[in-house]
This record gives sequence, structure tokens and C-alpha cells, in this order.
Amino acid sequence: MENVLGVPNNALKFTPALSAEEMATYMPPTAKSDTKSPADKRAAARQKLSGARKHSDIARIWKLNPDQTLSMVTVSIGITDSMNTEIKGIISGELKEGETIITGSVTEAAAVAQRQRNRLRF
Repeated sequence: MENVLGVPNNALKFTPALSAEEMATYMPPTAKSDTKSPADKRAAARQKLSGARKHSDIARIWKLNPDQTLSMVTVSIGITDSMNTEIKGIISGELKEGETIITGSVTEAAAVAQRQRNRLRF
């Protein structure tokens, strides 16, 4: 993919290990509570049924900020080459070329296990 903002596919699958309360702090205010009017709910249901916006076209990615905190970015995705996926638009948050996108994490237990596997055995 050239001249396109894209992310590794693993970034689309990553979710940080956060409690429900911690995760709620990253959600946009409209997603935190159900404050929609009945008319808004009906309109959203019609849009969902009409296929105007498919759930599979929307993804959340996580980026690492310079201060080592996380930020969630909700994006509209496009084509993929099975390694990277095009970012068609930003729905919420900010994402710029060159920012650090999180594709996975290593727990301390997994890091210790990896070091043990990497030791030379005679």
C-alpha cells in the first residue's frame, strides 16, 4: 500500500488488559452511557439494518503516547493486503503517520518464559 495511512493487522486485534472501569475512561462520552432519545435509537437501528455503516468497517486501535500512556483511536478501515489495513478515516481520537501503534503486549510471565527458551542448552 502506497500513499495510504495503514496499520499492521495485529493493531486491529489488540486490546489492552484493562478492567472495565479503566476501559470506560477511554470510551467517548456517548459510548459510556445510553442517553439517546427513543427517536435517536430508532434512527440508529434503521441505519444498522440498512447497512449504511457496517460494524466490520470500524475498528479501535491503540497508540502509545510520548508520555507512555495509551490512547484509543476509533477508525474506519478499508482494504487490506493481509498484513496491513488501510485507515480510511478517523472517527474519534487522533492518529498521524509515524505514531507508535500497539500491536501486542508481553506480560512479565511471558517475558520470563521467552528468556528461558532463549537460553543456550548444552
